[in-house]
Amino acid sequence: MRKPKTFIILLAAISLLLTCCLVGCGKEQEQDTGGSSDTVHTVVDMAGREVTVPNKIDKVFSTNPPGAILLYTLDPDLMIGWNYSLGEAEKRFILPQCHNLPNLGGWMAKGTCNTEELLKIKPDLIIYMGDTDQVAAHLANNIQNEVDIPVVVVDSDIKNMEKAYEFIGKLLNQEKQAKTLGTYCRETLGEIQSKSKKNYRG
Repeated sequence: MRKPKTFIILLAAISLLLTCCLVGCGKEQEQDTGGSSDTVHTVVDMAGREVTVPNKIDKVFSTNPPGAILLYTLDPDLMIGWNYSLGEAEKRFILPQCHNLPNLGGWMAKGTCNTEELLKIKPDLIIYMGDTDQVAAHLANNIQNEVDIPVVVVDSDIKNMEKAYEFIGKLLNQEKQAKTLGTYCRETLGEIQSKSKKNYRG
């Protein structure tokens, strides 16, 4: 019996994200603390937008859970909050230091961000992880204009996880960790796809 393609993709996504969390917990953090917080530079995000960001980024927020997981696996110390309250099952995979980070909501399907609390913490950067089309670019611009904090779009396509890690890793001075995780995602996805093809033939 053939399994639905969407089920296999979903299973691959869950496996990658959970395993990447575990890998990220055990890696040494290597963030560069040099530079001045009032010095900025311009980057081109994965939606083709030019965004001015600080050279030194100490606090980051994601608009949705996929971006939060990406950030957590790179450097949990940069996180300022989650998009929802963590359950006990999820806490098993998360470092204790991140259990009590505030639930700030986010810009999701039906979710709203607690912008008042967000602006009290004032992150240096916001990650918008999703599609990279013009709609996503427009939404990212709206968020950036609303809170006056730079927003970068990161591709959420599971096939592009290696590129996503490469982009955000360079931005956060976590290139070594990003390369490790990106390579792991690519190799693991390749294994899943290979096994799924064998199952289809069977």
